[in-house]
Amino acid sequence: MKKVFFTGVFALALVAIIGYGINKNQNVEQLSDLALQNVEALAQEEGGTGGGYSCSVTSNCFSILSGQVLGSVSCSGKNCERGTGYVKCDGKRTEC
Repeated sequence: MKKVFFTGVFALALVAIIGYGINKNQNVEQLSDLALQNVEALAQEEGGTGGGYSCSVTSNCFSILSGQVLGSVSCSGKNCERGTGYVKCDGKRTEC
């Protein structure tokens, strides 16, 4: 009687462990939309279809009198810089 009981407990424990292992392997983590966009952007740069840019910058253009935003300037390139009222990409400076 004890042998049958322990065999049953052992079989039940074994099934539980196997079931847990299968469930653990099936739970795949989903990437966020932002992470997927980053992966896609990196893949495009490597494949050559992304234009080969490594950076993009934008600077707002403000009214001197009111301080309100009038618009913005932006650029993309391999070497980017921005300042008050200008952006500079690959040596080409664009001002408001």
